[in-house]
Amino acid sequence: MDYVGTVSSEGGPFLLADGRAIRVWRGLQTRDYEKLCDDLSAAAPMWGIAVTVDGRDAVAWEPEGGCIAHMYGTSQHSLVLVRVFTSELGRADAVRDAGIRAPVGATDDIGRIDIDSGILTVLWAPESGACVLDKDLAGTNPRPSGTVVIEGSCLLVRLEPGRYRCAADSVDVEDGTVLRCRIDPESAR
Repeated sequence: MDYVGTVSSEGGPFLLADGRAIRVWRGLQTRDYEKLCDDLSAAAPMWGIAVTVDGRDAVAWEPEGGCIAHMYGTSQHSLVLVRVFTSELGRADAVRDAGIRAPVGATDDIGRIDIDSGILTVLWAPESGACVLDKDLAGTNPRPSGTVVIEGSCLLVRLEPGRYRCAADSVDVEDGTVLRCRIDPESAR
């Protein structure tokens, strides 16, 4: 399993979308974020919902409060984003590792993500996607070059263009619980 990076939030959902499409998202600067939160509240209880960003399928994943979520590559084309809950001081790494390795059971199918640019963007939804600049789509930096309000609130991940399935689950492991958001290829382009 390859470590990809982290993305931070102060509460509220992450938006997972194509790197080019995300640039129209304005978060709290417009009603984008408010509408997303209304849609999440209206949905059946689950870990996220399908959304559309700039005409492309995307998803919003709710990690239940402020956190630093960690992303790992589980295969050449699959990723997992994880959030750890533990009350055991110094056990977060062990809980996260156990949660990543735990078998997949029942999952909530959140939706699909269309990646055309070759970049998956994980953005804390109150932020503006304008932080992703043209040079970010061509580069290899995991952070956008534009301005974000909260440092680390956006992660850029190279991912082969295609359609990806996003599903979420929660696993209980020794000393904690891990929420997982899995991104797996449905079809390549």
